[in-house]
Amino acid sequence: KAREVLSLIREVASENSNGNAFIESTIGLLNIALIEQNLVLAEEYLETIKLYSLDNLDFKTLVRYHILVAEYQFQSGDQRLAYQNLRPVIDQVLDRARTTIDTQTGFWVQEDEYIDAFNGLLRILLSMGNNQEAVQLLDEIKTINDAALYNSPILRANRLTEEELARDQLLNSRIMSLRESFLYANNNDSKFDIKNQIDQLSAEREEILNKIRQNGVIEKTPIWMIQQNLESNEQIVHFTEVGD
Repeated sequence: KAREVLSLIREVASENSNGNAFIESTIGLLNIALIEQNLVLAEEYLETIKLYSLDNLDFKTLVRYHILVAEYQFQSGDQRLAYQNLRPVIDQVLDRARTTIDTQTGFWVQEDEYIDAFNGLLRILLSMGNNQEAVQLLDEIKTINDAALYNSPILRANRLTEEELARDQLLNSRIMSLRESFLYANNNDSKFDIKNQIDQLSAEREEILNKIRQNGVIEKTPIWMIQQNLESNEQIVHFTEVGD
């Protein structure tokens, strides 16, 4: 029956010369199969998707696909593999959110796919007993809007030269493109190479952004360090609300 459905979708997509429509529809079927916890059917949809190039899919659809791949692995009992595949995707989503903040409102765009990705990784982390990294992720989500403090066009114009502004824009565009390429990559060697390129360009961009940050680069504070500085009668309650 699954093959019949896929055949029908492929036929309709072919008639409209829209290969992406077939892939996106199959991703939708994969989502339904996983909701129903039908791993046999989900595997068939996954194998079908792997036959096609994902190069022309938009970022949100790619994120959705990777969420479902991780969900399949999670339901199959391989929590570690699900984590290894979804964690890099989360990093790309976080970086993309920080660099696409609305400079008028100061808030990042909360796409449904991004929220589902965060929830998916949190679920995996908690199931693995990795509560510290889960809290760290929640803190990263909570502070995404902090990027608006140095993403202001007025602040940039006041503190950067025209050459630095142009270079920053060029670097940001290149990094955004590489993030999408990272999600397109279907093998670890390609992902490693792309990640290195992103890290190098990000480091160069950090040097520019440091000129408009009043307090320099904000480093992540390990949870254990916070815990060590708490008195025996002190407790921290961390609350983050994202989406509706």
